[in-house]
Amino acid sequence: MAVKDNSGFAEQLHNAASSAAPQEAPQQPRANQQTQSQGRVNGAHRLSEINSVLRRPISRSSGSEVVNRFAESFKQLLGTDNVDYQIHTMDNNNVVIGPMSLILVTMNVTSGGKKYVMTYTLIVEGSGDRLAPRLIPIDQNGVRRQIEIVTTPSELYSASMVAKIEAYLKGKLGTNDVVIVDAGLSVIPSEVDSEDLEKARLVLFNATGALMSTVENIFPEYKMAFNIGMVQNGQEKLTTRVDYHRSQKADYYGMPVRSDISLQLSASINDQSNDIEHQQNRNILEVSGFVDLLYAPAPKQNPNPYYQGQVDTTIYQPRFIITRSDTMIDANTMELQLLGLAQAQVIAHRQWAWTFSPNHAAKGIDITDIGAVGYEDETLITDKGRQRIDTKAKAFGPAEFQALIGAYLKPDLVYSMDIQEGGDLSWLLDVLTAAASGDHPAYEHIVEAADNLTGGLFSQELTHISGAGQFLHPKVDRVPMGYYMTDGVMRDIRDVDYLAVLNMFGKSDIDTVVKWSEASNNPNIPMEIRLEEQMKIIEAVTGRPVIKAYAQRVTFGATFLSALVNSCTKAGLMINLSNPAGDFIPQSQRVGFDSSYYSTAAVNTGFVQAPGQGYGVGGNRQYNRTRWGQF
Repeated sequence: MAVKDNSGFAEQLHNAASSAAPQEAPQQPRANQQTQSQGRVNGAHRLSEINSVLRRPISRSSGSEVVNRFAESFKQLLGTDNVDYQIHTMDNNNVVIGPMSLILVTMNVTSGGKKYVMTYTLIVEGSGDRLAPRLIPIDQNGVRRQIEIVTTPSELYSASMVAKIEAYLKGKLGTNDVVIVDAGLSVIPSEVDSEDLEKARLVLFNATGALMSTVENIFPEYKMAFNIGMVQNGQEKLTTRVDYHRSQKADYYGMPVRSDISLQLSASINDQSNDIEHQQNRNILEVSGFVDLLYAPAPKQNPNPYYQGQVDTTIYQPRFIITRSDTMIDANTMELQLLGLAQAQVIAHRQWAWTFSPNHAAKGIDITDIGAVGYEDETLITDKGRQRIDTKAKAFGPAEFQALIGAYLKPDLVYSMDIQEGGDLSWLLDVLTAAASGDHPAYEHIVEAADNLTGGLFSQELTHISGAGQFLHPKVDRVPMGYYMTDGVMRDIRDVDYLAVLNMFGKSDIDTVVKWSEASNNPNIPMEIRLEEQMKIIEAVTGRPVIKAYAQRVTFGATFLSALVNSCTKAGLMINLSNPAGDFIPQSQRVGFDSSYYSTAAVNTGFVQAPGQGYGVGGNRQYNRTRWGQF
């Protein structure tokens, strides 16, 4: 039953949301207190809700039109066949919801005689004004000051907003006898054209995928998990293509995503026939990211003349930061995400180094030039100051490149992933953030998905590894996300990494490089101070960056990655590398490396096959109930 009395419903909604909080005792009215006029909505309201309280027939802002255009596009795309899906709008000019309007994509499910409404929330950034920054007071070295942090739309999503959404939907349905299930949220950036039907289709595709995955996670009768056993023995093979294109991709909303390295997994029929009918190939998933540097010099060696071991002179720890992990099929599940993470191990052993190959086409300051590591080599300092290594010189060939990598960068690769807050795929990936923060149901969800993928072998493999430790490193960093403009093109601000800062400031201002390193990785510094320092340096490099969101940067443990790769291999997974960049011969070897979260997975395990060799074989095909988010 639709409620048409908007004025009365706004009050009901406010009262329903307020009832979830402790109520103060009512105050007695003063003798001179005047009664409000009948047409005015009673009750206390925030000033930010003034538009919905003092509403008028036509809004001053075009935000309502933007919301309506998106909603109408979604309805048009759903058509009349998808009867279990509905589109609802919560316009902040008509409903007390906050500074921005919402679009709710819902899915009706009945299980065990009970009715559920899965709800995916879209915050429409273009429906409201720019949010004011948060001013955070801190004490730094005995001095009290305020730090200004950009507020992003995803931060509006709170327990209060969830309560208002629930009250709104139950009011629209005309019943309380229904369970409203939160299936996640994302923010539609203001840059998205509400009249772009293709973009609207991608937004809706992602929303309905989130709804269906939530159903599968909660109700076992709907669950069908991907399993390595689906790769048919002798008939199909999986191939990974690695591209070092230093390019960028886009998320579903068109926001730029840094993609220096991409790994695309595809499946094909293992048939030698020339018949075009048998040359079937399907792209399955793609993992993209870039290799960042962590300043991690080796401990100073004991100058013992009798010491015969090899001295570690490396300065940096390479870290592959996954900026995008998405399937190229209709479904996107945790099992498929883990498969993508497993295939990303193909670059674990110095194959990542090719991303630093000299770029002779670069103009001006090349922020990707690995030669900047020379600025931090104290042995290269001359009377002219710090010196870079000239990687663009004619004499600098493949042997010199490999020597540079071997001398300065450790061989093992750390694996991290940026999980955007309120991003298009946060409904799927924020379980990793939860697990890193110690959420046990989230941890169980990941383990169960890994067992689904490997036919139960993941848990068995884990018991064989001593010192299990953390699956995900407990230190989770928060990084700004957004874009800057160059030559009229939007670029991901994550172009600004350690190497970029080293190229920009290493020659004349090494202190700024140190500040970036500390702001990015020192957990002893308050996060607000670190974000402030990062933003100062990003602005110095890019000019006027636009901050759209924040991401949680999680780091995977070596124990987890080893168990994942080993169990995938035992389940029959074999990856054919279609375009290996070539063997990388390290010029120096690190001694005594034993970090608990650095990856040493996929070392001669048979997991990676040379081009044209091997094919996937079947494992047990089974699945278990997912408990993360279970009722």
